[in-house]
Amino acid sequence: MDLMQKTTTNDNPLLPGKVKSPWKIRDIAIGLGLPMIILFFVRMDLDQYQVSWLLAFFTYLAVYMFMGIFAVFILRRRGVWSRVLAPVGLWIVKEMFMALLWGLVLSALSIICYLIVSVWFEIPDPSAEKPMFKSLQGGPNGIFPLAILLFSFTVAPIWEELFFRGFLYTVLKAYVPVAGAVIIQAAVFSVMHRYSLPNSILVAEVGLVLALVYERRKTLLTPIFLHGMCNAIWAVPLMVLCIQNYHVPARTWEEARTPPVWMTAELVGRIERQPDAQRQWRYAIDTWGSGGARQWKVETCAFMAVQQWFPKDRVYGAKAQAGIVKINFCWLGDYRRAVVEADKLLTDYPDQAESCAWALIDRGMAYRKVGDLPNSRKSFERVIREYKQVKDACDYARKEMDRRDRL
Repeated sequence: MDLMQKTTTNDNPLLPGKVKSPWKIRDIAIGLGLPMIILFFVRMDLDQYQVSWLLAFFTYLAVYMFMGIFAVFILRRRGVWSRVLAPVGLWIVKEMFMALLWGLVLSALSIICYLIVSVWFEIPDPSAEKPMFKSLQGGPNGIFPLAILLFSFTVAPIWEELFFRGFLYTVLKAYVPVAGAVIIQAAVFSVMHRYSLPNSILVAEVGLVLALVYERRKTLLTPIFLHGMCNAIWAVPLMVLCIQNYHVPARTWEEARTPPVWMTAELVGRIERQPDAQRQWRYAIDTWGSGGARQWKVETCAFMAVQQWFPKDRVYGAKAQAGIVKINFCWLGDYRRAVVEADKLLTDYPDQAESCAWALIDRGMAYRKVGDLPNSRKSFERVIREYKQVKDACDYARKEMDRRDRL
């Protein structure tokens, strides 16, 4: 079934006006429907749903490939592909320069939009509300997180611009005024990213600017470069962290009992001694951990310093050991070492109930990651049996056992 057909002497779809070539409902239905369905089920919090980096990377790669290839196919089939990209050569240099100028405009608009959203939703940092890919934002480790980050500001902007501005915006301009097309494609662009509402507003603002740049420059080169620069602002620092944190997990239990090479390297020299164990523990977290740059290798060594320099403080010695367990499990993805470090905590600090209970939680999750389900369940059962006073840990253990039983 054809959409409403309108004819005009102006057959350039990049200019305000109408398109002579007919577009079909299935163009939009297929182009938007399939990616949205896939992303709805896959674009989820990696920690909560335990989606592997391998699955996440290849799913996004497949979705974006489909979007880019579909956009090129439809634009060529409708006879408008030659008008989407400007000639190569010096045009590329010119459009890169224009993208830099537009980047300044986008930065100013983003700051204004950011402030408005912060006041509107009464949150100090909209980007911190329900962040997507917490594992990436928390300090990545591994080949696939690195690949996702590299993909985000190199290939992804090309395919997204081909789809949202080259295909969707061009189709919309055939049937609604330019202003309406700009707004609609920005809304769709925001929805498909599936952020929280405050962040969705910020993403929609970026989509508006990218469409205006496309309309102004009459080529996708400029919004592609601008889009890539926007993504690189957050992706490149995370890539640096990814390289700093890169760690090969232990492949055997024997290897897991051997400290990694970097633990005895120059990282220890970056740690300053504090007056007491509590401040030494806090210093490790604030400088390299959840409140700082998230350099998990250095934080691990800093936690070890708490135990070495203040051996009599059992409370913060146990907290430091629990931190090492958490880093190995959550951030370095070294599940066997997480189990070994948890066992060390249970042996060395049996009197520290809270630290032991949460170490057992991480131990159970780590055993599950390596496929040892019986030991995983035993860890959760031990929390419930021996640490009833740590109510939050017991509740968490019960939920994990119920979740596993349902699966």
